[in-house]
Parts: sequence; structure tokens; C-alpha cells
Amino acid sequence: MARLPGSSLIWGSASRNRAANDHTAEKIDDEVMRLIKVSEHRAIELQKGHREQLDLLASALVEKESLDEDEIDAVLG
Repeated sequence: MARLPGSSLIWGSASRNRAANDHTAEKIDDEVMRLIKVSEHRAIELQKGHREQLDLLASALVEKESLDEDEIDAVLG
């Protein structure tokens, strides 16, 4: 996700105390982007680790459209 110079994901364009605001906003943006990347990697790894169960649930949902807790338990064994 690219930022425009002088802009921030959280704060937009800072006009007051520009240097300090830009520096702080950049640090916050960098940390937010780091957290997003870490979370995305974790989600992908979880999906890979549970691929078989996800496929079973997907097949059951194609057949029935919705499942209650007991049906999910039955599908997953």
C-alpha cells in the first residue's frame, strides 16, 4: 500500500507541526503496515494448516447453504 508524500494512513495531510506530525504519522503507518503483513501471513498459514477442514466445510455449504453448530461438528468429525 503506497502512501503519497506528506500523507498518512491514519492522519491524512498534517499541517500543524508538520515535521513532528509527519514523523509520528510515518512511524504509526509503518507499524500498522507491519501488523497488517504479520496478520495476513498468520491468516494464510492458518488456512493452509486447516485446508482439509475448510474444503469439507465448503462442500457441505455448497450442498446446504447454511450449517448449525451440530452440523459443523458432524462435517468436521
